[in-house]
Amino acid sequence: MTASDPRQTSEGHVLAHWRGTAPTAATMLGGPLAGLAGNFLARHLGVPADSPNAQKDVKELVLGQSPEALAHVRQAEIELQKHLADNGIDLERIAAADRANARAREISVRDDTPRQLAWLLIGGFIAVSAAQLVAIMGWPQKIASISPQGWLLIGNISGYLAFEAKQAAAYYFGSSIGSKDKDATLQEIARQP
Repeated sequence: MTASDPRQTSEGHVLAHWRGTAPTAATMLGGPLAGLAGNFLARHLGVPADSPNAQKDVKELVLGQSPEALAHVRQAEIELQKHLADNGIDLERIAAADRANARAREISVRDDTPRQLAWLLIGGFIAVSAAQLVAIMGWPQKIASISPQGWLLIGNISGYLAFEAKQAAAYYFGSSIGSKDKDATLQEIARQP
């Protein structure tokens, strides 16, 4: 990949790229069980897990989106889900405990930083979104002249702010398992022929 290749993106973008194909692995890669998910994916993609470049090699294979790599990622996802079930690992319980610990810490320490960061992230997302709308409506000629690399940067910043604002809102207002179940049902419907 070259520096101007739009596929060369952040790890967050790679994880978002996987959510439809391997939602369990993508979730785990963003947390404390990243090593376990990475090993499953590396093994199924034919990358030696002990290789110093294993993470980079797996990322490049997945971003290449070859049908073979996608099939291997799906197989790794199935085996990973089975491994988690066989070993009694409940990702939702782990995530809920993590949120509970963070909230308990905030209550005991009485630190304003998380609240201020949440306001900054949510406010930043709203401000950037509003600025983009105003720019698109007010200066369409200038918007049309933005290079693909410029759009990639704009998309990365907007996506980052949207994701972080969503996380901040979930921290304060909670995230329901019903919402997760709805997402899983929609993904299952989308996979049906």
